[in-house]
Amino acid sequence: MSEHQPTSSANSRAATFLAHLSEVCRTIDLQSIELAVDLLVDAYDADATVLSIGNGGSASTAAHFASDLAKFATWPRRGFRSIDLCSNVATLTAWTNDEGWDEAYEHQIEAWARPGDVLFAFSVHGGSGWSSNLVRAITKARDLGARTVGVAGDGGGAFVEACHLTIVIPNRCPDLVTPLAEAGAVAIHHLLVTEVRARLAG
Repeated sequence: MSEHQPTSSANSRAATFLAHLSEVCRTIDLQSIELAVDLLVDAYDADATVLSIGNGGSASTAAHFASDLAKFATWPRRGFRSIDLCSNVATLTAWTNDEGWDEAYEHQIEAWARPGDVLFAFSVHGGSGWSSNLVRAITKARDLGARTVGVAGDGGGAFVEACHLTIVIPNRCPDLVTPLAEAGAVAIHHLLVTEVRARLAG
């Protein structure tokens, strides 16, 4: 056997991970998905802006989500007014350097969010413990009249109270909280944009 071929234990771990991920996908609350799609379609019809934020791997999901709203969810129609607040490194690090990480998104929300806009926040732990900057941004968005949607693992965390709507990424495996939450968030993001695409086409 080549040293680069997977061992039976590696195959077993992969099968276990995929079984847990399959369970996550099977048990996502589809009613919360439908409610989030309603908010997105309403925002599109009103030409409102959809903002997205996240930290770490969730930042990449926030960026991917904004991109798919701008093209995949709508083409050949006009795209969403969608923007993630993670990808502008100069802006993000300027606020972080001068005001601290807790306020890095809050000040951007203050500049961008308007009544009728929608903020999506992606997080492994729902803003509990490591991501208070997301909760502060959600609070600011609500104060400015925007609707707020959280996509979070770990039972939803602080997002459950902070957001108008929280889509909880279900997970019964405490050893795989981060990878399953991040993989589940990507699945949810694709559920959302696929359903929006179908709605607009219909």
